[in-house]
Amino acid sequence: MNFKSEVGVEAVALKNVCWLDITGKFDTKNLTPGITYEVVFKVKLEDPAYGWDAPVNIKLVLPNGKDKPQEQKVSLREIPRYQWVDIIVGEFKPEKNSAGEIVFSMYEHESGVWKKGLFLKDSALPPDATSSLDKLYPQLFDGVFLKDKKQKYWIEGKAKKNCFMLYARDLAISLAEFQTNNNWSWFTDIDQTSSDARIEVAKLEWVAWLEVFGNFEMENLTPNSLYEVVFVVKLVDPAQGWEVPVYFKLVLPTGETKERQENMTMLGRNRWVEILAGEFRTSPEYIFGKIEFSMYEVKGGLWKSGLVVKGVAIRPKN
Repeated sequence: MNFKSEVGVEAVALKNVCWLDITGKFDTKNLTPGITYEVVFKVKLEDPAYGWDAPVNIKLVLPNGKDKPQEQKVSLREIPRYQWVDIIVGEFKPEKNSAGEIVFSMYEHESGVWKKGLFLKDSALPPDATSSLDKLYPQLFDGVFLKDKKQKYWIEGKAKKNCFMLYARDLAISLAEFQTNNNWSWFTDIDQTSSDARIEVAKLEWVAWLEVFGNFEMENLTPNSLYEVVFVVKLVDPAQGWEVPVYFKLVLPTGETKERQENMTMLGRNRWVEILAGEFRTSPEYIFGKIEFSMYEVKGGLWKSGLVVKGVAIRPKN
């Protein structure tokens, strides 16, 4: 049975089983090399819980089978009731140029005892507290890629506030679902903030209906901070069809909407520019929920070309 936990994250409740088997995978190319990570299951027991006399097996298998699997037995009957606890599966340090999938599991197959009352929220891979901060912080200020280079995360300023970039592949772009078509094309470009790293960008080839949409969870941002949402785009010659203004919109979790127009003919050519969608403050009433942001022009009827979309930046406003 699935349900929402107290912070709105979906969790699963074990109703009644005698064969317990929970397995997950994660690609280490999304992690920062040289930093020690630990894998944990977040679980809790709620009464009437039963069937936990036999210990469960916890296992971590590292990429390519290079190292012996990390295995242990854990007695869940010893954990406190009604509170989330972290069950440590194991730890590892990803190395540069040796990415692969880790596999982690929790299972109990042998006792034949029926079990009830276990709740599973998720598994997490936080950096181990013993990781060297002199390695971690410089990398976080420079930024780390997430979701197969569809997003980027970095921290900014003395307060180390959270910043995110959602690249074009993480946005919904009308008529751009395929790698290349008559409407949009995809190619890689250098992410100027990350030396030689390359990310995918989308180029508008020929459309009359322009619509680019994205959303993002508020809980990932730094509380009590003023943020701005900006689209990062450029026009490349021969660009045409931009005589009608383009709308940029930001919708907050409360339903409040901010919208503005931009005259694209005033943009410089062949260089990245940032266009504001809106600003908001991560105040207490905005702790959870998603912000939604869009760039669109669907009524002018003009056929457009020459727009390149890099992505959307969500960052504290200086």
